[in-house]
Parts: sequence; C-alpha cells; structure tokens
Amino acid sequence: SKKQSSQGEAPVSPWRAASAAGLGTMIEYYDFQLYGVLAVTLSVLFFHAGNENAALLSTLAVFGGAFLARPLGGIFFGWFGDRHGRTAALMFTIVGIGVASALMGMLPTYGTWGVWAPVALVALRFIQGVALGAFIAGETFTPHDLGAMAVILAGVVVITLARLPLQLPMIRAGLRVARGA
Repeated sequence: SKKQSSQGEAPVSPWRAASAAGLGTMIEYYDFQLYGVLAVTLSVLFFHAGNENAALLSTLAVFGGAFLARPLGGIFFGWFGDRHGRTAALMFTIVGIGVASALMGMLPTYGTWGVWAPVALVALRFIQGVALGAFIAGETFTPHDLGAMAVILAGVVVITLARLPLQLPMIRAGLRVARGA
C-alpha cells in the first residue's frame, strides 16, 4: 500500500522505498569504508613519511573522526528532514558524501600540498561523516546487511586492484580507481 507523507510528497511504494534506501546505504557505506580499507596507503600519501606508525595512527584517527561527525549529521538532517521532507535531506546526504569522496580521490598528497593535504582530508572525512549520519537518520528502512555488503565490496575492490598488473602502483592509481575519480 502507498502512503502519503506528511510533507505532501508523492506516494511511494514500500518496496521502492526499501530498494532505494538499501542501494543508497550500500553506496554510502562503500565510500565511507573505502577509507578504512585503504588506511595503510592513505597514511603514506597524506601524512609525513618520517614515522610510518605515526602516519598510520593519524590516518586511523581521521577515520575515527568521521564516526564522531555522524551524530551531528543525524541531528541536523533529522531536524531538516522533519521540516523540509526526507527526500530533500537524503539528496543532500547523497550529494555530500559523493562530492566529498570524489574530492578525496583528487586530493593532492602531502608531497604536493604539505600540511594542507591532511587538513583537507580531515575536512572531507568530516563531511562524509555528517552525510552518513544524516543518511541513517533520514532512512525509513535501515538495511544493516547492505552496509556490511558494502564493506566487503570495498575490500574486494581494493584487493583486486592491488593484485592487477597495473602500470601504476597501488599507491598512485589504486585510490583514484577505487573512488572512481
């Protein structure tokens, strides 16, 4: 049965809403978890090479920081969705995480930008965290299994790219290919 939303949006079948939410969740978690799967590669690219352990810990701290931003996205976009409709809130979140992911794929490295590369990385991960938190708050259907599938998919993509006989090594090309940039 189709339901009319309180915001006057067009009726949507439950199956279509569940499918869209599931696909959106899978895409969001893929982009979000790709960072974690590529932490070792990112640590070399975006943090000073003087201490590999400190670089990796900094990379993981940025990963964790994005999780801390999720509640902010949930609170703000939950409020936004209540006033302007869930569709508008979800579109902002999908565009937010997509743009942040694309910009991360094109982000200059520490060797090019120096300290501004990790600063930009932190800002983009914060945007991703807010967007993911907003996406979860705006869903009417939360398919946790699809989030897990996206994490597995990110791992498979990275492993496949690392094993391919590419002309460019994983550290230069793999990140950009995995992100689609």
